[in-house]
Amino acid sequence: MTEKPQQFLGLPSWRWTVMSNFVTVLGAFGILFGVYQYTQQLEAERASRTLEMIETWRAEGYREDFVALRSSVQDLLDAIPPEDLALAEQSGRASENLRRRILSRVMADPQTEPRFANTIYYFNLLGLCVEANLCSTSTARIFFDDTLSGFLQVFEPEIQARQTALPGFAEGVLLLRERLQ
Repeated sequence: MTEKPQQFLGLPSWRWTVMSNFVTVLGAFGILFGVYQYTQQLEAERASRTLEMIETWRAEGYREDFVALRSSVQDLLDAIPPEDLALAEQSGRASENLRRRILSRVMADPQTEPRFANTIYYFNLLGLCVEANLCSTSTARIFFDDTLSGFLQVFEPEIQARQTALPGFAEGVLLLRERLQ
């Protein structure tokens, strides 16, 4: 005698098992899709906040301060004969000495200090925003990677000197550099 398969509401138990497995798989995909949408929404909010920071960069004069610093450095570089620049590029020590001389001449200008302080302040804000995952690293990288690396190429010795005297000075700037690399 053959045994009759168990039934529930007129359906064999194996069909209920198949349907429950199917519903479980659909639920798992639903959860994964929800997590994906949530992370995309968070990244969109980070990008939006970064774009607000970029607008602040332009609207509140931080960009002008940076451009003025860059112009000061460029004016000094333009005054150096091309042969001396080529020689400095070939020799690492000569390049470092040239960089320090340019930095000291730029910092000697009384207008440099407030521009330098504003640029540091802005990059600190952006660096802390990126580090706290409130701003988008990829959006910040697109807009500020070259700007920050050019700034640090010239002004990093000044930042390091000030960090010796004031621990924590420009920490946000250095955090930003690490995140953008």
